[in-house]
Amino acid sequence: MTSAVGKKNLFDDETSQEGDSETNLSKSSTDDTDNEDFIEMSGGNQEGNPSTGITTIIGNHPSSVITDDRIYEYIHRDYFVDPKTQQMNNVFRNKDKNKWEKLKKKVVIEIFDYLKTKMIVEAQKNNLKVRKNNAMVNVCKWSDIGLSYSQHSSKEIARRLNIITKTQFQDDKIEEIIMEKCSLKYTAEKNDNTTKSCIARLITEKLSYLVS
Repeated sequence: MTSAVGKKNLFDDETSQEGDSETNLSKSSTDDTDNEDFIEMSGGNQEGNPSTGITTIIGNHPSSVITDDRIYEYIHRDYFVDPKTQQMNNVFRNKDKNKWEKLKKKVVIEIFDYLKTKMIVEAQKNNLKVRKNNAMVNVCKWSDIGLSYSQHSSKEIARRLNIITKTQFQDDKIEEIIMEKCSLKYTAEKNDNTTKSCIARLITEKLSYLVS
């Protein structure tokens, strides 16, 4: 962990992160003609074209105290990521490229926002400090975390960073949170539930990217 967080560009300006990550993700395309095009849809009133791997469901917000109609989009568990290659799923992407890319961008933004916010809060809980204008202040933005390590590299700081960037996420239900934020649910097609779903794969990829 110490070597991973010690890199000079660990917490550089995050404005270039999504672009870099998307470039890495799109490096290889797949000829995944073996993917099933058939998708069993289930739940409420469904609207949309099942052949695209996505449909629209109108239902009630499950966590809302006040009944509030909300539109959910049901996607295939492999909609964004091909489980065989762990690269973008071109089978679904090619069926509706604009829809696929727009939805994936939305999901990735939510993932980055959630992970960075959790890291900042955990850094503050662990009393991580950074020197600014000749004064020691609390970490207040994501890039401060890497700056703190570069300024005060030690075993203790490395231990705190391990908690901030890794340990706290081990039992976190991030996928459920991201899907709720994006109004997404998975379709009920037959699938091996032991296989990691596409959003879970994206979360693992983006977390690895942030701390590498």
